[in-house]
Amino acid sequence: MSDSGDARSAFIDSVFWHGSVDRGETILARHPEVRSSDIHTAAMVGDDQAVGRFLALDPAQATATGGPRGVDALTHLCFSAYLREDRGRSDAFVRVATALLDAGCEREHRLLGDESPAQPGVGERAVRRGGRRAPR
Repeated sequence: MSDSGDARSAFIDSVFWHGSVDRGETILARHPEVRSSDIHTAAMVGDDQAVGRFLALDPAQATATGGPRGVDALTHLCFSAYLREDRGRSDAFVRVATALLDAGCEREHRLLGDESPAQPGVGERAVRRGGRRAPR
């Protein structure tokens, strides 16, 4: 695997779910090409222009799985530390989520595999909350 591919996987791992923007930014400082290397990383950082370019080239990328966990771009966005920690990008994240949903990304996600109950609208809710947990 190339250095860029290794950096891409490390970046996704570092900012997914309980990851941190600081760890992601450290990787991006060394490998800036990772930021928009594909639709998954672009979605994770809220790069709506790059996501738009990927979708214009191939709308099927909205539902394509990738990254170390084999999930789609909307799932990467929803579990991104950038969504959770960087409030300044909120509008861009909403634009990314909207573009992905409009291009056919699933509105229901199975978070724990195929046997888990579907989670209707998980992507939309996460983006509206800015990645914060729903109140209990």
